[in-house]
Amino acid sequence: MKPEPRNQRIKELHSQRPRSFGLRLGGILMAGLVFYSLISPSLHLQTLFALERRSNLHRFLTQDLLPQSVQRDGSGLTGWLAWAWSVLQERALLASAQTLGLALVAIVIAAGTAALLATLAAREDFPQKPSRPTESRGDAASDAGPSLTPAGARKRAAPGPGEGGQHALIGRGLRLGFGLTRSLPEYLLAFLLVALLPHTAWPAVLALALHNGGILGRLFTETLENVPAGPSTSLRSIGAGAASTTLLARWPEAFTRALSLTFYRFETCVRDATVLGMVGIGSIGYLVVEARARQDVPEQFLLVLCGATIVLISDLLSRIVRRRLRVA
Repeated sequence: MKPEPRNQRIKELHSQRPRSFGLRLGGILMAGLVFYSLISPSLHLQTLFALERRSNLHRFLTQDLLPQSVQRDGSGLTGWLAWAWSVLQERALLASAQTLGLALVAIVIAAGTAALLATLAAREDFPQKPSRPTESRGDAASDAGPSLTPAGARKRAAPGPGEGGQHALIGRGLRLGFGLTRSLPEYLLAFLLVALLPHTAWPAVLALALHNGGILGRLFTETLENVPAGPSTSLRSIGAGAASTTLLARWPEAFTRALSLTFYRFETCVRDATVLGMVGIGSIGYLVVEARARQDVPEQFLLVLCGATIVLISDLLSRIVRRRLRVA
């Protein structure tokens, strides 16, 4: 018997794949919205490549990006580098350090709080109410002799009316809180907190910590729930509580993964910290807004490049650490 041709088998599998009407309808609607956006007057492609736009781009690259001192002296690239170094020494380097400091403090607060709350929010890794066949097997084992069924396991087979329900209720409330805090944009949080804590960096720190704490709390909780159940089951069999089991059995297994997720959120935290300066907090974003108010396009462009450099450096460091953690 000859084997089926490979192409024919692929076609059969393709025809047998599950199809979703809702998914197809959503794809058609999305394609229609994209097409409408491209042909709408407010976002027409012809306006992007018009002659006026090209002349504006040429003026921006040849005149607007050059400081007035460089244009007067005609020093070219050497003069621009000297001007850029003076701006970096006077303002940009200090603002860059402040941006990194904001992100670092925020991610430490977010990760520490998320780890503590995730310990309480993680679901149990064993059934709260054993089924009837399990109870009958346990009774039979106890009739056969005490050596077949550990006393601790028998004790945990029927948890009290308060412990399991209370832990589940706390977990649901914490998971709801994680969803609420991660759904709030950092910029809006900082804008509201500036009215409560003016002239300080705490609005940016708390805004970043709340948003990233919600994200890390959800990720830490899922990580704890997906670790191997062997160590947890052993501790539960000798009567350990839910929090003790999570702290002593789950966290050692999940620590490397949680640390990798923390560094991943750190790189996004640095990027968001550069933007939060636009609400009046000392960082790169604040200097960008200040330069825009003075209509100083060269300094504004230099500060944007400085902020992008900070984000790239933090991203590189985060990738190195996460790669080493995966290898370890």
